Amino acid sequence: MEPFQFWRCDECGEPVTVKEGYVIWGRRDDPNGEFRIIHQRVCDDRSMTSSLPLADFLGADGLVKLTSMLSYGLLTYDTGITPRSEHRLPNIDAWVDLVRRVQVPHYEQVRLLYTQPEVRERFSDSNETYPYLQRTIATMMVAEDE
Repeated sequence: MEPFQFWRCDECGEPVTVKEGYVIWGRRDDPNGEFRIIHQRVCDDRSMTSSLPLADFLGADGLVKLTSMLSYGLLTYDTGITPRSEHRLPNIDAWVDLVRRVQVPHYEQVRLLYTQPEVRERFSDSNETYPYLQRTIATMMVAEDE
């Protein structure tokens, strides 16, 4: 399966394409924050305060958009430019998961495997990088197909 063709909708669980996908975040009643990939309009969650098309988060420009949620970059140094409050991320782990979903090839296909007890056990002594490397993800995809 080619990467970045389909994602799993966080609302209905069905495949979602770039064309029909939206990323929503900023739940008013959840200070911990979350990012969700959904079918636009069909699976919308009106309690989320922010949304953009899924396509806006893909590729190099998508990575720029994602990192600008953390920092305005060099423009903030000695210029007096201050990021708006909506750029403060309440849940960095949820943000990192979104980055992996839209930037790391095949992460989306194996993402839910990381919640399984046997996979958690397998990576219990790993460093923070190893489980998400391309070679590790490829091994997980082969194991899942068997």
